Amino acid sequence: MSKAIEKPDETLSTVQPFEFSKEFTKQLKDLDLLKTVEHIKERGYAVMDADVSEEFNNKLRETCIKLAQETEGGAKGYSAAILLGRDPIFEEVVLNPRIQAMVEVMCGKGALLSQLIASIRPKGAPERYLLFAGLVMSTRKRVVVLRLYQNPI
Repeated sequence: MSKAIEKPDETLSTVQPFEFSKEFTKQLKDLDLLKTVEHIKERGYAVMDADVSEEFNNKLRETCIKLAQETEGGAKGYSAAILLGRDPIFEEVVLNPRIQAMVEVMCGKGALLSQLIASIRPKGAPERYLLFAGLVMSTRKRVVVLRLYQNPI
């Protein structure tokens, strides 16, 4: 009687940081993210282009501002939380292949989205960015916050 050898489930397996499979390295190369990964290795952060259109960015901005206006209390007009499920555009953000690849770089396989928020720069504040949407991703061993910034208008 032969015994079947089961392949272990690698969905939640972990490896050392910046140790990637050949397939994932090819994916990073195809998405033009190898320099971004090197920047993270060297400096601990990176700014990357999500490779979306200006139209998409404008729709994202408008949606974040609209939802921030629906926020109750002191954060009204400045912040919106629990964004996933409130508008389909946020699904497009978290399913963006470049963002997903960087989540895997930083968290490893099996990362879970635990929070998606947007913050709007108040009028009169220094012009750094108009808004950002923050994604908090986590696995059993790592938590990473990805902030998606948009330049001021």
